Amino acid sequence: MKRVRLFDTELLPAYLVFISLLLFSGRSIGEASTNPITLANFHKVAAIGLLLFLLAIYFLRKGLPRNWPKGLVFFGCFIVVSVISTFLYSPWVLFSLWKSMEILAVFGVALFVLHKSRSDGSIIERYYEAILLFFKFLLITVLAGLILFPDEAIQMPLSDKAFTGYQEGVIPYQLFGVIIQINPNSIGMIAAILLYICIVRIMSSDRKSRLKKIIEIMLLLTMLVFAQSRTAWIAFLLSGVFAMVIFASRKKKIIALIVIFSVGTVTYLNKATLYQYMTRGMSETRVMQMSGRINMWDVAIKRFDATDLENKIFGLGYMYANRMILATELGAEDRATLHSDYIDALISNGWSGLAALILSILYALRNILVGLIRPLQANPRFLELGGILIILVVRSITGTTFASHNHFLVLFLIIIVYVEFELQRTSRSSRIHLSR
Repeated sequence: MKRVRLFDTELLPAYLVFISLLLFSGRSIGEASTNPITLANFHKVAAIGLLLFLLAIYFLRKGLPRNWPKGLVFFGCFIVVSVISTFLYSPWVLFSLWKSMEILAVFGVALFVLHKSRSDGSIIERYYEAILLFFKFLLITVLAGLILFPDEAIQMPLSDKAFTGYQEGVIPYQLFGVIIQINPNSIGMIAAILLYICIVRIMSSDRKSRLKKIIEIMLLLTMLVFAQSRTAWIAFLLSGVFAMVIFASRKKKIIALIVIFSVGTVTYLNKATLYQYMTRGMSETRVMQMSGRINMWDVAIKRFDATDLENKIFGLGYMYANRMILATELGAEDRATLHSDYIDALISNGWSGLAALILSILYALRNILVGLIRPLQANPRFLELGGILIILVVRSITGTTFASHNHFLVLFLIIIVYVEFELQRTSRSSRIHLSR
């Protein structure tokens, strides 16, 4: 693993992206329209503006990289559709254009890393490790908020505030980010990603570093439990199944099966408690509605179906349409997304944008599988990156992941570049091995 230096000038684009992702206060759609730039988001505007400026200078001098990974190509198409949808259909052109510039900035960083990797392959791993350090920093701020502002950091589940039955949950409170605003689902997902990485790396680490990893695992597991994110738990368990299936070592598979059998037995014996934990004491009807998401998606799709053919192709305005549906038809002005990348992409970017986004994800998954079935499949990076990608895909079904500017999009685009780099390196190693 490449150790990331705190002040690495080549990581400046990553630092600017991280700054842009720090959220200190949320705003309703009305507040965003009447006062777009405030002290609470000035750092974000400044970071994105400076990042786009620096990337423009770099690519004007060096030129764009050649031979993009197909995952990046299709995500670039998604951005193009976002801009088209912005100028053709968004009543708030500046708002939608800004949202397009946010994802363009993250995309530009991925292209920057791709370009630099042609001369220095270590840049990819350094960027990847920097993102993981940023995730750890976010969780540290959550813990700091818990210590300094416990009444705000520990709250009843938002989805259950309207229900008197929330007290019946095993843990009637959720963990929130206070110093930097992070919702419980994002906390759980970040913890799940870092937990998966810790477990994968501990299998190949030396004994001296294992104690530190075990302590880290216990801390991350605790945060995952108190975040009470059902999606994060499902994503983490699926990534564990993925890791078990592709473990080359028979011994490790046996150990994994023993662990799964033990966990399964404990789960069965405590299924009632587990059910109460996973549902947070909600009614069965509320659970089946995925905390209201299905109703929200149904309203959005009906609104989309009532539009013209052009809108169906290019959407109703990038990141404007979903917010207006939330505000006008669902009475949720404080929400920014429809809690599904695919519904958000469909409403904002139409069928063309949704197709581009799905193809980008599919090509990323396809490259992971190609790396795993090649002769030199011992490369542990494919195991690590594949598990993370599974976690991100599961999250994308019920939360913001790929379709807009957020923590997980940064990781996704770097994974696309990283996997492509590892495939090329593995291919070269295979040719050298066969020529001997």
